[in-house]
Amino acid sequence: MSTPIRSLLVLLGLLCLSQTALALPTDRDQPIHLEADSADINDHTGISVFTGHVILTQGSLHLWADTLTVYHDKDHKADKISRMVAEGAPVRFQEQPKPESKLVTGSARQVDYDVTSGIVVLENDAQLSQGENHFRGPRIEYNRRLDLVKASSQQGQGQRVEITLQPNKRNNVNKGTTPAPAAPVAPTGSGPSASPSPAAPAPASSTPTSSPPATPATPATPATPAAPSTPERPTSAAPTTSAPAAPATPTAPPAGKAP
Repeated sequence: MSTPIRSLLVLLGLLCLSQTALALPTDRDQPIHLEADSADINDHTGISVFTGHVILTQGSLHLWADTLTVYHDKDHKADKISRMVAEGAPVRFQEQPKPESKLVTGSARQVDYDVTSGIVVLENDAQLSQGENHFRGPRIEYNRRLDLVKASSQQGQGQRVEITLQPNKRNNVNKGTTPAPAAPVAPTGSGPSASPSPAAPAPASSTPTSSPPATPATPATPATPAAPSTPERPTSAAPTTSAPAAPATPTAPPAGKAP
């Protein structure tokens, strides 16, 4: 059965597609929306093919491809998808693994998603990015459940793998910047490498105190010199040494006697 499709397509049991989709854990409970130019659904083989401008949306998952082939499980139950293969030039998809994580984007000419194992294989010009981390090569294997990425080259083609990984910025704050030299610390007498230094003389009026040292007191203003005192007058007390006695006056001879 081939059905032209140009508007939004909700495909029968595909509304319950996949137990683990390329998106947030809550996205697996979201309906699958498909858009394409045409759809070929074979209930006997359990294979559905969507062709022409294919757009798949489920929650935060978005996929764009030229062709999308959906494989149901062995019982051909519409609500049990085992594998999806998208082809395009290129196929592009994006998802957000966790609410706090950065968006994962990928592109390749072919994207093969094993729903059971949760492994996405990108082949031919494969690219996968998350934030500033980038992988590029012929083949990239992305394990959504274990959050692992493997990039490899194909033998004989001479193609190499390119990987760009950014360091964890939280552990490399100001990496590459030379730290400013620390301010010199005055040596103390407690360390073995400290040089002995003469202690500053303490003011006579100050008493040594324990650490922390007190703020040095403001030097006192020198006193104004006193005016010279007036020499005291000698007291009335006489010196202990007696002054020489005055010479005695000669006594006159008694009257009537001749000298």
